[in-house]
Amino acid sequence: GDLPSRGEALACILATARSLSSKVRYSSGDAIERQVGSELESVVLQLSGATADHYLALGGIICELSLGDLARALDYVRILNTEQRRDAVLVDVVGALLRRPVAQIVVSELETVIKAISSNESRDEALRDVFERFWDDTENVTDKQLSDLLPLTANLPNMEESVATCRALVCALRVLHGRGPATLSAHLMEVLHIRWRCVDAGWARVDTGYRIARDLALFRSTDATSILSEAEAMKGEISLTSHQAASIYIGCVQLVIRAFSGLLPRNLESVGDCCAGGTH
Repeated sequence: GDLPSRGEALACILATARSLSSKVRYSSGDAIERQVGSELESVVLQLSGATADHYLALGGIICELSLGDLARALDYVRILNTEQRRDAVLVDVVGALLRRPVAQIVVSELETVIKAISSNESRDEALRDVFERFWDDTENVTDKQLSDLLPLTANLPNMEESVATCRALVCALRVLHGRGPATLSAHLMEVLHIRWRCVDAGWARVDTGYRIARDLALFRSTDATSILSEAEAMKGEISLTSHQAASIYIGCVQLVIRAFSGLLPRNLESVGDCCAGGTH
């Protein structure tokens, strides 16, 4: 049969049994958990030994298992044969944990998984996903969740990619709005301005500014207006103001390079060709 699918089914059964163990007593005790756990262990070992792409073979199993037995799921992550695959599965595990209703999300579990991620890029992706999820349902975020989110919030200024950092910071500001420490919100707002100005490409900075202003307008209208005005001013200072315009320009430059790479070796270029290329 399909071994990965069987593994996912066993993982789902084991995760459900573990989740219910604190609420329901079985006449057989933990015999079912032990039997399913043993079968799952066998499937995981078979797949890890017979398949090169551990992400495809084991990723689904680990995500299913993480919903009820995170410690065991993280043990299985260590079996994966490359760091890149381990990180990819860990990001998926964060996604699986975030698919629960907001009130049932355990922030400490998210923090444990994120700490296990090796690459900065994957860790930043997971952090952004966490705050985007809580942004989606801020009304149901509990006080304990808010308190547990503070250590993760402290990591946001250290994210590497500025556009993703801006998005995560705006989401965090929304989650903290009216409930979190005012000094922290002020600090995050300051960092948001700094990281926005760190966006390299002018068109990307303008586009990001518009997105920030749109999202902030829902709960910080004064800051949104300020950023919108700054983005408008930037737009007037640059010639390429959108991804589409930048892509067209880059395509034209590449076309000119390809054209001259054919003309120059044969001395076929004319003065008109050189002037046209220099103009563009």
